[in-house]
Amino acid sequence: MEIIPAIDLLEGKVVRLSQGKRESAKVYSDKPIEIAKKFLNEEADRLHIVDLDAAFGTGNNLEVIKGIAKQAGGRIQVGGGIRTIKDGEKLSASGVDRIIIGTTALDLEKLWDFALEFGEKVWVACDVKDGIVYAKGWKEKTEVKVIDFLSELDGLGIGGVVLTDISGDGMLKGASMDFFREAKSAIDLPIIASGGISSVEDVVQLKKIGFNGAIVGKAIYENKISVKELTKMMKNVK
Repeated sequence: MEIIPAIDLLEGKVVRLSQGKRESAKVYSDKPIEIAKKFLNEEADRLHIVDLDAAFGTGNNLEVIKGIAKQAGGRIQVGGGIRTIKDGEKLSASGVDRIIIGTTALDLEKLWDFALEFGEKVWVACDVKDGIVYAKGWKEKTEVKVIDFLSELDGLGIGGVVLTDISGDGMLKGASMDFFREAKSAIDLPIIASGGISSVEDVVQLKKIGFNGAIVGKAIYENKISVKELTKMMKNVK
């Protein structure tokens, strides 16, 4: 199971949001490449980058992402504002090995296009609150039920799914195991959990449920847990 620290980029700085709200942004560093180096030195399996400027339509952090990808040796997945094949090509050329699409993936025709172009390099971000998928940076509630959406993704040739519990994201209240357990039962693809993960026990339980990875954000920035502690623990969990 991969331990994947999150680096959310806003105007070139490392920030964390609560439940995806831009106004809640808390800046943790203005040196994202140094943060990436720190996590890699603590034996993170890969890095999860969210380009919030691209997601909000206010720009992008492509140059920073290139720098992080170089440090990570390609062990980097990036999401946020990826709407076209050209967007994906830019990231792929920057050394990114997983391209995460969210809102775009709700259009199955566009998702097919991405899958045909990038294959298993494409992962789908499934952002959920109260069992319903949200879009456009978590601002728009759809009518799509998470279980229905996940069941449609098997067989498309994509790499996997990043499943986020919006209600838990950035809240340090622990992961919702009932939610993650139900969602995992709906899909056979590799799946990564995100949202509310704030302890070693959360990660252990997710591994036992069958998740392939866990994205950890605010808990590591607030020193609740460390990447080093998590990676060490995972070596001993079967």
